[in-house]
Amino acid sequence: MPVDLTAPEAGGEKFALRLSLFGSLGATILAFAFAFGSRSGAIMLDGFYSLVTLSMSLLTLKVADLLERGRSPQYQFGYYGFEPLINTIKGIIVLSVTLFALVSAVEALIYGGRPLEVGSAFVFALLSTVICAAMGLTLSRFAHRLQSPLLAVDARDWRIDTLISGAIAIAFGLGWMMSGTAWVFLVPYIDPLLVTVLALVVVPIPVRTVLEGVNQLLAGAPDPELETAIRSKLQQVCEDYPICQTEVQMAQIGRVLCVSVQVLVPGQYKLTHVPDLDQIRERFTQVIQAAHPHTDIDICFTGDEQWLKGEPYEDSADLT
Repeated sequence: MPVDLTAPEAGGEKFALRLSLFGSLGATILAFAFAFGSRSGAIMLDGFYSLVTLSMSLLTLKVADLLERGRSPQYQFGYYGFEPLINTIKGIIVLSVTLFALVSAVEALIYGGRPLEVGSAFVFALLSTVICAAMGLTLSRFAHRLQSPLLAVDARDWRIDTLISGAIAIAFGLGWMMSGTAWVFLVPYIDPLLVTVLALVVVPIPVRTVLEGVNQLLAGAPDPELETAIRSKLQQVCEDYPICQTEVQMAQIGRVLCVSVQVLVPGQYKLTHVPDLDQIRERFTQVIQAAHPHTDIDICFTGDEQWLKGEPYEDSADLT
């Protein structure tokens, strides 16, 4: 049963992606304007992060269009493999920018810090924190309601940006208070020290995005809790029918849960009507779709065990 990604919710996803796109554009302009005025590497990092988000948002919108399009002669199983691909690329770019900023900040610490206009940097940080927090909260709600991995990664990016901006606000607020005091000699070190700390805190987030994307590109299994729940429900369905064995395979690719079910029926089972098998197929489908909103399901029946796919893998959760 093919996945349906053309539901009305798809329009809401594209609206949210456009909202993220315009938000990234505004955040990028704001960050670079204040970065040049305050000579802050932390704000420049924030600006580059927003620029990456902006450029990737354009690609994300294209992927959303492809997902709505469904199948094509070239991609006959659909375009949902593009979703983890774009998330993986986004994670790699964010990780690269963060590591570059970390190296630059450490170098600045070694050579005496950076001159900084803390007043304007503090104003930017306050504005940016409010904007990023609002965008992150809005996109998180859209992602949860629409079950969209594209929006989930976008929301995660905005939460990172909120963390960066909030830390900048705290650090530059302290720097502002140090100005004109005996501690003024520490002000040049605030910016590179802040960049170093932020980079070390942020790095695990794009790493997680990359690992999740690669796992899905390689057709890795879904969350163990989801897999266990589906297998348990399918077992309950099997108990209502003359089924000898069931081999179930699952892969999470982007938002889509791909499920293959091979059903072994006893040799003495007398099939009188195809709708008899369709009834079992419908029960299986209902169970899987109740557990996950976007599914691509294949269900096959056989009376010969040799047609079951593959050998049981280690720690197999066979339904029999």
